[in-house]
Amino acid sequence: MKKKTLLLAASCVVILLAAIFLPILCWNAHLNDLTRDPDLQTLELSDNMHITRPEEFADLFVSGAFLQDNMYNDASNSQGTEFEKLKEMFANIFNYLEPEAKAFYLDRLSTSNFEYSNIQPISITTNVGPEYFAMVNGQLSYYGGDEILYFFVNYEQKTQTVFFFSIHSDWIEKDDGFTGLKYSKELAEAATKYYSDLGISDKYYSIESDNYGFSFYLYVGVEAQKNQALSEEY
Repeated sequence: MKKKTLLLAASCVVILLAAIFLPILCWNAHLNDLTRDPDLQTLELSDNMHITRPEEFADLFVSGAFLQDNMYNDASNSQGTEFEKLKEMFANIFNYLEPEAKAFYLDRLSTSNFEYSNIQPISITTNVGPEYFAMVNGQLSYYGGDEILYFFVNYEQKTQTVFFFSIHSDWIEKDDGFTGLKYSKELAEAATKYYSDLGISDKYYSIESDNYGFSFYLYVGVEAQKNQALSEEY
């Protein structure tokens, strides 16, 4: 009888200890799992996997590979990350400016307003097989005193290549105080440096400016071929 009583008492003690310490041991094991260095596996790209570069995108663009009736969807006025991404794309160009011009445009950019942004996925067949791209376009606006600046950009999302960029200046009071869009010459030099760094030929793009605006863009289709032919003649 005494043995049964002792065994019963011992069993109760074991159960009690398990009830107290088992949850703690399980929790500590869980914490160890959370803090353990992850076993990361390196994903190795296949040698035959093709990564499209900006200069390859430019080749496709000027060849007319992306031409279609409706390249863009209707504008979508959703801000969030799209607003920040548009500002980043403009800043990529402004960072090529000389310090004074760079400070001027980055300041305007920092206080700009979001107007719209939209994206159009496009699939084409190239010499390496089917490829997928996403064309993005958007607009920001700056309102300061009598001056209004409109910023436009079109770029390809995967390669991060700008294929159209424009700034238009408006002056509420058109008087002697308006001297035209500031730093047009510096903007042209920045565009040239930008495309040069991407490995894009100067035969592939045009830079234009007047008193109220500045733009640069990649040629499209037959127009590019004509301009290349003219360049080769001279």
